[in-house]
Order: sequence, then structure tokens, then C-alpha cells
Amino acid sequence: MERFAPPLLIAGKIDLLGADLSGATPLIYLGIAPKEADRVRFREPPAYVLTIENVASFNRHVAEADPARLGATLYVGGYPSLASQQALRTISAMVSEQTPIFHWSDIGPDGTWIFHTIERAV
Repeated sequence: MERFAPPLLIAGKIDLLGADLSGATPLIYLGIAPKEADRVRFREPPAYVLTIENVASFNRHVAEADPARLGATLYVGGYPSLASQQALRTISAMVSEQTPIFHWSDIGPDGTWIFHTIERAV
């Protein structure tokens, strides 16, 4: 039996290999299967990469804090699945080593576990 990972939501100035999304404005975010992360292409280097575990916080950040999509913001769905962890590895490898990578989550045992999981992934 195979489990299916939840979609990885990503906001930023992105395209997918084989699809130019620049004309799809305003594209708030894109949902992809985590195994499709290698198809993501940045139209310009993101100022930062931010992973967020809470969908409401993800939506508010994208809409209110980064409406110009200067960064790449990813909703990781709480406890990131193995496929999501691999997607984070793939996407973090696409940005410069100087690009800061941040994580937004609750501060508590679960949030700390999620942070450390993402830290190991990237």
C-alpha cells in the first residue's frame, strides 16, 4: 500500500518545467505533488525561502506579507511527509547558499519536531 503525500503549496515567482506561469497573474500560489518539485523553476532568485506548517499562516503571509512574491513560501502541511522532505531538499538546492531559509511554526514539542525535520531535510 502506498501513501499519497499532501500537495506542496508554493508561492513565488515560479514556473514549472514545460509551463510558463508568468501570464497567470495574479497567481496566489501553486499546489503540486511533492514528487514534482524538480519541475519548479524560479523566474528570478527568491530573496528567501520560508516554510510554514499552518495553512492559515501560509495564506496570510502570501497575501499580506509578500504580495510581490519576493520570496519562495512553501506550505509543508504540519508534519512534512517523506515526499515533502525530499521536495524541500530539491527546492533548497535550487537557491544560492546565501539565500536565507526560514521556518514558521508553533513553539512547542510538535513545532520543534517539525522544525528539526525540515532543518535536516534542507
